[in-house]
Amino acid sequence: MPLPRAKTPRNDPTPVIPFTECAAKTTRDNRAGTTVADHCVNVGCVGEALFSLLPESVQKRLPPAPGLPLSVHDVGKVSPGYELKYFTDTVIQCFAPALAGQASFCSRHASISAAAIDRWLGVGMLTSPISLAAAAHHGTIDRAYPPDTAETLGGKAWAEERRKLIEHLSSFFGGSLRDAENANPTLLAGLTCVSDWIGSDEQFFPADRPPVDEGNPALTARHAVAACGFTPAPLKPGLSFEQIFGFAPHAAQEQFIASASRPGLYVLEAPMGIGKTEAALYVAYKLMSAGHHHGFYFALPTRLTSDRIHERVSEFLKRITDTPAAPRLAHGMAWLKEYEEGGEELAPGHPWFNPMKRALLYPYAVGTIDQALLGVLNVKHSFVRLFGLAGKVVILDEVHSYDMYTGTLLNELATRLQSVGCTVIILSATLTGQRRTRLAPELATFEATADYPLMTGLPSDDESFAHPLPAPAAKSCRIRLEPWDNDRIAEEAVAAARRGECVVCIANTVAKAQAWYRAVKTAMPENAFHVGILHARFPLFKREEIEQEWMDTLGKAPSARPKGCVLVATQILEQSVDIDADWMISELAPTDMLLQRLGRLWRHAREQRPCAGPEMVIVTQDPSAAQTADEAVQALGKENCCVYAPYVLMRTYAVWRPLHAVELPADIRTLIETTYAEQEDAPQGILWAFKRQLDQRCEHLRKLACSAQDNVRGIPTGSDDERAATRYSDLPTRAVLLVAEMLEASAWGDRARVRLLDGSEWTLRQNAPDFAATKVLHASTVSIACHLLPERGNLRQSCRWLDRHFFDTPVVLVCGEGGELACLNGPETVLRYSPEYGIWRSDKPLDARTARVPSDAQTEDDAYDSSQHDW
Repeated sequence: MPLPRAKTPRNDPTPVIPFTECAAKTTRDNRAGTTVADHCVNVGCVGEALFSLLPESVQKRLPPAPGLPLSVHDVGKVSPGYELKYFTDTVIQCFAPALAGQASFCSRHASISAAAIDRWLGVGMLTSPISLAAAAHHGTIDRAYPPDTAETLGGKAWAEERRKLIEHLSSFFGGSLRDAENANPTLLAGLTCVSDWIGSDEQFFPADRPPVDEGNPALTARHAVAACGFTPAPLKPGLSFEQIFGFAPHAAQEQFIASASRPGLYVLEAPMGIGKTEAALYVAYKLMSAGHHHGFYFALPTRLTSDRIHERVSEFLKRITDTPAAPRLAHGMAWLKEYEEGGEELAPGHPWFNPMKRALLYPYAVGTIDQALLGVLNVKHSFVRLFGLAGKVVILDEVHSYDMYTGTLLNELATRLQSVGCTVIILSATLTGQRRTRLAPELATFEATADYPLMTGLPSDDESFAHPLPAPAAKSCRIRLEPWDNDRIAEEAVAAARRGECVVCIANTVAKAQAWYRAVKTAMPENAFHVGILHARFPLFKREEIEQEWMDTLGKAPSARPKGCVLVATQILEQSVDIDADWMISELAPTDMLLQRLGRLWRHAREQRPCAGPEMVIVTQDPSAAQTADEAVQALGKENCCVYAPYVLMRTYAVWRPLHAVELPADIRTLIETTYAEQEDAPQGILWAFKRQLDQRCEHLRKLACSAQDNVRGIPTGSDDERAATRYSDLPTRAVLLVAEMLEASAWGDRARVRLLDGSEWTLRQNAPDFAATKVLHASTVSIACHLLPERGNLRQSCRWLDRHFFDTPVVLVCGEGGELACLNGPETVLRYSPEYGIWRSDKPLDARTARVPSDAQTEDDAYDSSQHDW
């Protein structure tokens, strides 16, 4: 959009207001408050206070005296456009009434600041990190703005006032703007933005009076930074591993800790249950204690896994700090767990500083990888995310679980983290050498190594290395591939449970898990043993209840481990759920997923087991005899091929078919590398067609990920939250709020009284916040694939009574007495819910009303046709 041109005639100079009189903030009664000059000083002082807390690895990438380059971020407020926008009745009337009523001046003060800085330095547009930081400090960069003396910015007279302001700030802070010419642009932009947020908080810098601490901006800035929580808690020195975690380190942990004694990049590949989390946390403690870093971020694949690790990291932090400290939880729903009060700019509802968005700025945080990936996406304030991680130990866990899209973003993130002074620790049990090289190209020398467990690393001041690690005690797991149907699976699971074995059955889809569970319930004698089902299509409160129940039952130290039970689940069990099975049945899945599932088999040492040794039965037909691709998909399972690439399933089958046992951890490297090795001599048959299909998809995802990164020129339009494109899916989903009964609803849709599935009743109003209600409402939601929901017309609902509780209003479905789910406006759906099975799909609404359990006749996975839906 072209900038407007000022209409003031050239022979009639634009009235000018001295920079000392230009206002930056309004008071609560809409009077002119803090001047631009004072606000710039406040922000520069905050920046200096923040800078003093950063480790040397970050400070050396910023200006040595940052107060001046940070303070000039708002010199553009000395402009007719900005003063007219906010101070027409005050500053304008007092000093330049002739400007009143004019609407042709540019008011984008961030761009005007950049223009003034460019002119001061005598450089081109946005070629200086200082002008870039000023232009970006509201989250986006206007890459096209007029020169400082342009008439639309007030002409030469206003440009002169901006120059005088820069001179004033130079005198106050000392130094020269040219001292910042070699600063890291990302870090300078992040520091500028955060300093501006705090320097704008009226709790510390009121608009109608001087700063709160003796009118001294520097003293107030130090107080404000500490009050906001940026000061790391003092660490207890010299703690041993055993003092922190309560047990002595294993040999592999000891070697990893000794080798990761300096800042750098480290990759730890080791089997499940070896203590990778504790090893990484202790390295973080040692590096922070040595002054190399000022905090850490622990990133995991999902919200639930980060919630569970958060509990463990909280205990770790309590033991290493002298003063009470707790890690911030950083994911899209973290604000439900953390709801803190603060100043106006720090209040939870503020668009930039609510808990979800400010967590990475705190010294210690645990959350999803998505929060860190936002630092490389083309979204607003992406540079703030990267600044929040700068100078910290960043632990990336379960990195094998990402597809090409998220994996490409992760590769870029790992590179950038090293460029901003981070130590990066990558953890995985099932990483291929090729994937390791993509994450850390500097480690390409070791791509073909056969060692496992393995530690590879690149200290920041040394050469890369690879160290084999001592392996834990070997575990031999028997393997069988069987073409069992649902009834046979149930028969075998029931027989094992009646022998006293704790059986876990893992299906690849919710529909298959429900079918297996129903078959087990049908085959077992009444109340013979405990049986349960766990998947993602339960509302959150119910899912958490089920997870906790089974972790208490089958965890490391259950109060009473049952003599026989069956748990049917989906891939939920693969990550951070502490379940220990005696015997396992699993659908065919990629090798790395099968190994993760094996990690739940005989997971903990026990004196007695009801069976001779661990065994996993892999349920699959034989795809090798297929004559066509369709026959191969039919053998693999059409639903499974919707979840995993058919090529990878075919390769997995070929690798596992001849096996009778797997030795852990000795066989892990061989199984992984053989599955994903390039098949250069493969004939051009079914496997070749599947490989070509996979390659095309991976390249498509890679290009999508590259186009989403913030190094693509253009103004960011995405929001800096988890709704940004950190993940990619061909199967769009919607959040669905399950309501037991609509007790009352206003005609205008602004008020309702509802009863939820947990039995609680709530009166909800459009303009009445109620945090207790918000927590319960979110716990009553479930994510459902869009193609399972009714057509758009039936989903048009007036639910303004939910405005105070959701960023994006969910679909509301009402659960009838029999479990049938209907739209809020009446039409029934093909979905049904029960507390036992969760949500399932039937062919017709009539089936949903009459069916009491899911049917095998229809699965939701093969009902999706992307050409028929435009979600």
